[in-house]
Amino acid sequence: MSSVNAGFVAGPAGKLSISVFLPEQQYIPVHWVIHVPAFAEEMNKSRAMISLHARQMADTGVAVVVPDLYGTGDSEGEFDDAHWKHWKSDLDYLILWAQGQGAGTITLWGLRLGCLLALDVVQKEREIVSGLLLWQPVLSGKLHLGQFLRLRMASAMMSGAAESVGDLRELLLQGQTLEVAGYQLSAELFAQLETVSAANLVIPRGLKIRVAEVVASADKPPLPVTLKQLELWQRSGVDGSASSHPGDPFWMTQEIAYAHALGDATWDYLAAMNTAEEQASGKGEPGTLRPSLFPAPTTGPGDTEAVVFPCAGEELVGILHRSEGGTERGVMIVVGGPQYRVGSHRQFVYLARALSEAGIPVFCFDYRGMGDSSGTLVGFDGVGTDIGSAIDAFQQKATGLTEVVLWGLCDAATASVFYAQADSRVKGMVLVNPWVYSSQGAAKAYLKHYYLDRFMSRAFWKKVFSGGYNPFSSASSLIDIAVTAAKPKPEPEPAKAGDECISAAQQHESQGGNLAQRFAVALDKFKGPVLVILSGNDLTASEFSDAVSSNRDLSKAMKRKNLRQESLPEADHTFSKQQWRI
Repeated sequence: MSSVNAGFVAGPAGKLSISVFLPEQQYIPVHWVIHVPAFAEEMNKSRAMISLHARQMADTGVAVVVPDLYGTGDSEGEFDDAHWKHWKSDLDYLILWAQGQGAGTITLWGLRLGCLLALDVVQKEREIVSGLLLWQPVLSGKLHLGQFLRLRMASAMMSGAAESVGDLRELLLQGQTLEVAGYQLSAELFAQLETVSAANLVIPRGLKIRVAEVVASADKPPLPVTLKQLELWQRSGVDGSASSHPGDPFWMTQEIAYAHALGDATWDYLAAMNTAEEQASGKGEPGTLRPSLFPAPTTGPGDTEAVVFPCAGEELVGILHRSEGGTERGVMIVVGGPQYRVGSHRQFVYLARALSEAGIPVFCFDYRGMGDSSGTLVGFDGVGTDIGSAIDAFQQKATGLTEVVLWGLCDAATASVFYAQADSRVKGMVLVNPWVYSSQGAAKAYLKHYYLDRFMSRAFWKKVFSGGYNPFSSASSLIDIAVTAAKPKPEPEPAKAGDECISAAQQHESQGGNLAQRFAVALDKFKGPVLVILSGNDLTASEFSDAVSSNRDLSKAMKRKNLRQESLPEADHTFSKQQWRI
């Protein structure tokens, strides 16, 4: 059984957060794998999938390093300060770091834009880097940036503004920094990415490259652009191959998703790399005892420490943000949805840093089956054991801590309510856009808050009069939603793997339960102060507000003197703009 070691190393531009997955043996593995993460929110959404396969790789006898590069994840720095050259330097550093730990051979394992970064790094030939494992590779920085900028364009369209990708490129070329899907994209990073293309990179002859792509069905081959690039590599003497595997696009789905068939390509590749001949070569000294991977953490104000702690036989990973001096009360961020402990567009990292600077220690963690933690994700209403174990770890690491405030967004807010009244250490809660999903409630919220706002918007009528509106498809969708709002489905459809929030809520419905009612009962039992924050541009918050209006017990609980409600009228579900996070 593999295990995870988490900590910080002194990268070239700032401290890097890394998780190292190691085989059960207490000796140094010969073969190491260094993951090269995807870009922006794709990195966030894919973390559960990456960590799951990192553990499985470690079970085969290799060591796997999963880093947050500079300005991303839990690492130091800001995203808008990060450059392509920083990330290349980070990988150079991690290769040398792994070699210093005893690695004999190293494979770079890229995902999406991380594949292009790995290809750029191996232009500088190193004997220790024996191959590349590329998952769903992005082969052109310019094309990928175009897709990224379309996220901002789509968001602007929803608010009635008109921006084209060309307009956004021009602003970046003029030196402006743009906020895209919660990330500050700098003109410097944009300019560097625009010029990076796999077709222009010189790959060392003889390097082994294995490409694995996710496809909708088993009969579909890899993408034509991938096959064309593979042919170019093979002509230049690169040992390349590609395969396709059915699965979900886990780097972009709304809920946690997996593409387990990618593992088939991975295991074949590792078996070829981790051969008996390599073991016999003496590289990495397989008989040498495993060293301590990380220096002792510093414990000053503002310092961060990675913590691995037990929970029901599994390993959970958390990050402690220390504050000035000892304090009795701290904030624990409970993380839900598809993201891991850093939150969408690093919002929980920014929140934790701000609170720790204000003198409040903060603990963020991944519960079972999320992020870097092991185990199976059981859904938001089954994580009480995880929250309790995290509070135990928080107390052990933060001197003098006796009280915690739970901070949760969406289903994590609901999980916090369900847990809080059972633990005397919880003295307060901050509940942001709480999740009280039901199929009928969601349909009503969609009708009331989406369609009504749409019909009243200038952009909608402009689309109608320009001929860009299809009334027949929209009418069909509207009728389906209206029927659902009027009468709940008697039996919910089975949820896909990874749809933990929805499947748990559907289970309540199929059992005759009522999530809003359970929320009201649990909230009424908690006697400490509660702050509820609702976004004005969010259907989850709208459904919660509707539930308060229609559920007498929830309405009563929300009027208690210990509860205060705040609204941010323009904000979306994850507060993707900087102005909403301040």
